[in-house]
Amino acid sequence: MRKHNSIYKFFFYSTCLLLSWQPLQAIETNPYDSLKTQSPEIKKVIQSLADLPETRRIVGEATLAGPITIMIDYSKSMPFEALWDCGERRIVIDGTVVKSFGKMLCDVLFELHNAASTPKNDDLWNRGQKGLVDCDTYVRAAEKIEHDNVLSTVAILKAGIDKGIFPKSSWWEVVEDFEIHYKIQQLSDHSLLIAQEYQAIKPPNIRSLPYTGTVNNLRFMSKRQKLAMAGALYSNYLRSKHMRMMRNPQRTEPFVETPWEGKGSDPASLTRVSHKPNLKLERPLFPSR
Repeated sequence: MRKHNSIYKFFFYSTCLLLSWQPLQAIETNPYDSLKTQSPEIKKVIQSLADLPETRRIVGEATLAGPITIMIDYSKSMPFEALWDCGERRIVIDGTVVKSFGKMLCDVLFELHNAASTPKNDDLWNRGQKGLVDCDTYVRAAEKIEHDNVLSTVAILKAGIDKGIFPKSSWWEVVEDFEIHYKIQQLSDHSLLIAQEYQAIKPPNIRSLPYTGTVNNLRFMSKRQKLAMAGALYSNYLRSKHMRMMRNPQRTEPFVETPWEGKGSDPASLTRVSHKPNLKLERPLFPSR
């Protein structure tokens, strides 16, 4: 009889464990559910992201610390096309600038990368506060984090366009070469904002040399000169890339614009990446555009 009781107990506890395990398996978290919005346009963007498996990892990393609210701002007061506010855990898109679905999708995807890289930026911020890095090192490191996010964003965009999930208008023609990218960021005053942030957070007792960057005579250039040089760098880079693709037609991008020939004078036309310092000096708004 004892033997039979043991058998019954075994089956009883096995059944209980099975029943308790099945709901746990069914409750697998969906990272896209952690993206909150009231905007119908953003809801469509989130759905497109969810349709592409390649976005799951970055969305999961971005929402690891909690839900993210995505909103569109029509106030005409935004300094950049889009931004990631790590303090409020929100992504804000400038609705007066971002008109197309493709561009909005690209911006949201890039800012999700910025959200995911918040721990890296926090680490850099803390090192800056402790005076463990100088100004040039701080700026270059911040720009490198953003550039890595740019390249990852473009890789996912290509996958989405190739599969017909993302529209071709979401394609982002970027500069893969970091040194050229970094120079354009300096000429658009993006790097200068990060340098000002460093000067604001570094310990008062540490004397820091002015930011120099990698562009000769950057401090003495006028805004017009900076824009002209940035446009030339971008145009020459795209022209060179276009020529390489002509020589090797097998390596084609899903959508490639013709070389830049003075498409406007706004630095934002050269890059969607920008940066806004946190005026409260609690945490940087890494990165924003």
